[in-house]
Amino acid sequence: MEAEGKGRGGRAIWLAAGLLGVVLLAGCGPAGQARTDRDPDPKTVVAVVNGDPIRMHQLLVDERIFRLRVKDLTPEQRNAVLRRSLDGWIAILLRLQEANRRGLQVEPGELERAIEAARRQYVSPAKLVEFLKQVGMTEEEWRQRVRSGVLTRKLDDEMRRAVPITDDETRREYGANPKAYTRPERVVMTLMSVRTKEEAEEVLRRLAAGEYWSQLVRQHSSVPQQRASGGAAAEIMRGMLAPPIEQAVFASPAGKYMGPVEAGGHFHIFRVEEFRPAELVPFEEVRAVVENSLRSRKLRQARAELIGRLRREAKIEIRVKFEAPASHSPVPSPTP
Repeated sequence: MEAEGKGRGGRAIWLAAGLLGVVLLAGCGPAGQARTDRDPDPKTVVAVVNGDPIRMHQLLVDERIFRLRVKDLTPEQRNAVLRRSLDGWIAILLRLQEANRRGLQVEPGELERAIEAARRQYVSPAKLVEFLKQVGMTEEEWRQRVRSGVLTRKLDDEMRRAVPITDDETRREYGANPKAYTRPERVVMTLMSVRTKEEAEEVLRRLAAGEYWSQLVRQHSSVPQQRASGGAAAEIMRGMLAPPIEQAVFASPAGKYMGPVEAGGHFHIFRVEEFRPAELVPFEEVRAVVENSLRSRKLRQARAELIGRLRREAKIEIRVKFEAPASHSPVPSPTP
């Protein structure tokens, strides 16, 4: 059963002077006494899930992480970020509680490996320290988040193993999504990149005079990988090349040196050896990919159903209310 706590006397107590838009509904002071804090107390319990608290600090950390990529938020957008954070923490707590009920545990060595993997996502230890300082999180809190991630993944793994996948389902999935299992149009081609147009034109003249491609690549290419391979031919799918090069490549005849094409600060010479049309990959070659896609979709559905059931059965007391936006302002997406 999910319930919202009611303030004594029915009076809502505002926090953040309207900026955060958070309303405490219970246990924060005598009725009628308005708070004047500019920001909420991080220790404030904003929700209780089966006896486990969620504190304002957790939501504020999530907001600061979001702001590392999206600097400017309207009050309405900030409320939306905090509402999403609270919903996320409720779901996380329910999944952690379910993992504990099933007897799942995180072993010390397992946790340390996960922490080490998480550390490697940062350029250096100093960068991790800087990140934690920016978002207002201690290293112990960060470690606890890593631990929670390990435990919820264990729950997912157990659920994934219980997801039944039949051969008929896999074949139906494959047949229903041919575009997902189609190799795009491709070319087998050689490519050389040089710094100037004049150098590219000189290379083309020497190729026309009969000099060897591999030798010229090693002498003139500005790309180390090209020099190392001698400009060996490779299969390239449509969409992998810079647009100016791709347009020229797919419009060129096979077997002829073409260029120069300017792109990315270089001038490029190429030759198409073979055009290969788009084709549906045979089922047996992608069976494992199809099964994994199907299992992942079923897992997402099973996880949503589990969280829904746990929410219905849980005792959830929500002690804050984030004002809904007056206008439907979307939460901006972080830029990559």
